[in-house]
Amino acid sequence: MVGPEGRVEGFEPQEYAVELALRNINLNRFAHVRINRFAVSSKIGKRFLDTSRGAVAASIVKNFGGSKGEMVPVTTLDTFAKEHLISRVDLIKMDIEGAEFEALLGAQHVINAYRPVIVLEAADGDAAWVRSRELLMGHEYETYAFAPSGDLVRFKRLSSYYPSVVFIARNSSFSADRNFSANAASSTGLYSR
Repeated sequence: MVGPEGRVEGFEPQEYAVELALRNINLNRFAHVRINRFAVSSKIGKRFLDTSRGAVAASIVKNFGGSKGEMVPVTTLDTFAKEHLISRVDLIKMDIEGAEFEALLGAQHVINAYRPVIVLEAADGDAAWVRSRELLMGHEYETYAFAPSGDLVRFKRLSSYYPSVVFIARNSSFSADRNFSANAASSTGLYSR
């Protein structure tokens, strides 16, 4: 999906998930995909990754009791893009258990310079989701969701949990009318997990 010149940068701080991703990358011979062993946020450093509810619900911002977890390295998408001389970002996809807003704060240059399509998990009423949405609306992004047909449909208000809300910058070269499937959304561009 990214073509011969494109690449996918994945971010994953948990060793078990890194191993699974690398196995999948090797099995499918994805030479254009790389996993970076970081969490993403608004600042560089280390954060406690709370895994008290299990590995798939791990979060650097939510407190699940703090009975299990580990300190993990954290970067920003802006820092990563600068350090790796990334000159184009088409897509950012995040499902990072409430840390999306902080990660977006750490991606201000990338958002302003490249106007990527951004895909986030959303739950109406969740404070982090509301802040993320407001931040992106301030950057002149519009919200879309996948209809059962697979088409992108613009919406103004989310009614409940939604696994993939798509933000597209107004006046961007990307058009919601293009053939854009859920599979494409989860497999192209600068990817953050």
